[in-house]
Amino acid sequence: MGFDFVPAPRMRPWLAAGVLIACGQSSGLSGSCVTIATEVVLHVALNGNDSNHGDEANPLGTLSGAQRQVQRLIANGIDCDVRVVIHNGTYFLEKPLAFGEADSMPPGLFVRFVAAQNETVVVSGGCVIDSWSRDDQGLWVADVKGLGLPGDPSDESNQEQWSSSGLRQLFQGELRLVRARSPNNGYFRVVAAGGDHRTSFQMDPLDWQPPSNLKHVELALLHDWSSSRVTMLRSDSTTNIIELAARVGAQQDFFRIDGFEAHPRYFVENSKDFLDADGEFFLDSNSGKLTVKLPDNMSPDRFPLVAPRLKELIQVTGTPEKPVRGLRFTGLQFRHTTCPVPVSGYAEIQASFFERRFDDMKDQTHPDPATESGHSRVPAACTVSFSEDCEFEECQFRQLGGGAIYLDRQTNHVKVVYCTVADVGGCGLMIGETLTRYDEQGRDLVCHQNMVSDCHVGRCGQILLGSVGIWVGIARDTRIENNEISELPYSGISVGWRWDAEPSGCAGNQIVNNHIHHVMQELSDGAGIYTLGLQPGTVLSGNRMHDIPLNAGRAESNGIFMDEGSTSIMVEGNLIWRTARSPIRFHKAGSNVIRGNRLFVDPGVELFTFNSTEPNDLTFEANEALDNAISPGSR
Repeated sequence: MGFDFVPAPRMRPWLAAGVLIACGQSSGLSGSCVTIATEVVLHVALNGNDSNHGDEANPLGTLSGAQRQVQRLIANGIDCDVRVVIHNGTYFLEKPLAFGEADSMPPGLFVRFVAAQNETVVVSGGCVIDSWSRDDQGLWVADVKGLGLPGDPSDESNQEQWSSSGLRQLFQGELRLVRARSPNNGYFRVVAAGGDHRTSFQMDPLDWQPPSNLKHVELALLHDWSSSRVTMLRSDSTTNIIELAARVGAQQDFFRIDGFEAHPRYFVENSKDFLDADGEFFLDSNSGKLTVKLPDNMSPDRFPLVAPRLKELIQVTGTPEKPVRGLRFTGLQFRHTTCPVPVSGYAEIQASFFERRFDDMKDQTHPDPATESGHSRVPAACTVSFSEDCEFEECQFRQLGGGAIYLDRQTNHVKVVYCTVADVGGCGLMIGETLTRYDEQGRDLVCHQNMVSDCHVGRCGQILLGSVGIWVGIARDTRIENNEISELPYSGISVGWRWDAEPSGCAGNQIVNNHIHHVMQELSDGAGIYTLGLQPGTVLSGNRMHDIPLNAGRAESNGIFMDEGSTSIMVEGNLIWRTARSPIRFHKAGSNVIRGNRLFVDPGVELFTFNSTEPNDLTFEANEALDNAISPGSR
């Protein structure tokens, strides 16, 4: 199971051919340069200085310094491409790099932020924790007040935003440490939900003992396809009842504690009492002391620890009239972002969208301006909106708290190719919105003609379990092809965002030739590919899906699950094997064509499951039923 998330190296032709420098009067840069009408090349290095010219011998010192140089070139009327070559090292950001109208290249020209050949460049939203000492129990302790970490008691603005969240992530090299939790592996089971089924539950005292201070202890409870996170208020040792500081779940009744199962799974975290296994950490939000338990051979002095501070690294934001265009990011690693969870608790709806609460304990919400609804989205490390003709190539997105990439409102013709997305708290890649917008002439303004190709996506949902590898909402003509997607708690690819067959801007999406495996590892009621709503022209073709297990929740999981409203979709030529239940399932789906699929099943398992779907509404042609005993993985 699993795969190497490091993409195979590819020769970049423009580097292999040598460096071309174009400067001079038209560039707006001082100093002597050779004028060649191809591109301007700027260099950035950790030992550089932003007062330098930016040539290889005199590099700039920061990414923001290079950005300002590029802005000056654009303002002076640049007529060639710009390449910003970033040299080896980790570039710790104090704030996200924000790209807007001043960074937009003229049509047909591009600015490329690229890692120097054979060098490793990390863009980090974190900071290195130093000044460690050992306490009398052999635990490592550091004072992190003043570093701006989530839960920092010295930062009043931070305190308000993060009071129920605190520090959720800590990294040592490639290792993600674990916020102190119980149990260390697996889950407990709720004995019984409290009277309102939302704000209390009965625990088994043989499972764990509540700490004396419950203020920041967090309950993480698993629903079928999502999860909730709320802090605790008090416990009663006589009744074994735990009272919660906010209600569990979004407004819908099925999100109550026992809405899917009578005894749902849960775990608790964020207490020093739970700090009992190597690789765990705890931040005391009162004292600002960070405590870590490490193996004897792994001191933080020898192997530095990095804590995230920023929730975003890259913000590309144009306007409807002036979209940002022509940005390219190549060969960069984006790391170390936070996982922000609301003070009033995290009530996930689906795919890391969560309820935006007006009151902690009541069924009231207020609209999020971005979604124009009662739900919000977890931030991504790189967010692109009102933009076009941009690209992420051969980049790595690792050790992130929220999502990795979000192609947001009116973002078109953007490519994510040959990238690695791994070890992410939320969703991997997200494209589109949750609503359809129109201009004054009635034309839709949805994201269109974006592409995710030849990427490795895995180990998403590390914190927010209902996250998916690649999410496509209300978008059209999106192409998701030749990607490998694996090791996820929930679905691999999700397409659509309406639970009915009413028209929307979702259409023409192509999900082709992807390899999806070992998904649905924790939750249920999802699939390798999951669809919603009316999608004329959408095609699921040539995908390989396998190793999708039986889940602990109420509903089954499948290779393809065409959920409510899924209509006008072609499902053709897919190969599905080793699914514990039916390879393809339908729930309140409409008219779709299911043709030429090769489906492997165990004895007694049906090829198709119909939940509130009329089979006669579907067209089945030349689908092949085969035995899992001769499936590809069994040969």
